[in-house]
Amino acid sequence: MVWIGIIAVIFLADSVIKYFVEKKLSDKAVREVAKDKILLRKLHNTGMACSLGEKYPKFVKAGSLAIWISFLAGYIQLLRQPGQKLAKLGGAFVLGGGASNIADRFLKGYVTDYFSLNVKWEKLRRLVFNVSDFFIMAGAVFSVLGSRKK
Repeated sequence: MVWIGIIAVIFLADSVIKYFVEKKLSDKAVREVAKDKILLRKLHNTGMACSLGEKYPKFVKAGSLAIWISFLAGYIQLLRQPGQKLAKLGGAFVLGGGASNIADRFLKGYVTDYFSLNVKWEKLRRLVFNVSDFFIMAGAVFSVLGSRKK
């Protein structure tokens, strides 16, 4: 099934990128790429987005896994329905990205984030993401839009 393949590709792609980031970037290095629009840097995040909950890594692990499993259960139900391709694509994005970040949490105790946007707004420039984060965000939007479409 194509949806399972999408989940697997997202998981594997981000996992490979994280592996190279861990091996090739020092903790303090910042590299500019894409005509200086993207900053590569390594950050070990024990919390959720924006490091929320970083003082409670066990709660973050358990909560992330519980949310992912709940989403998976709903996604399995969605796959049984005809159509709704945008919602199914969004669900695959969320599950693939979530699986990569959850694997990090359980295997390493943190999620490896590795790029920022080199923009003038300082608060946005300080945020560090990984590819899975973008798939999770895009997948959430696609899921909502796809579920509203009739």
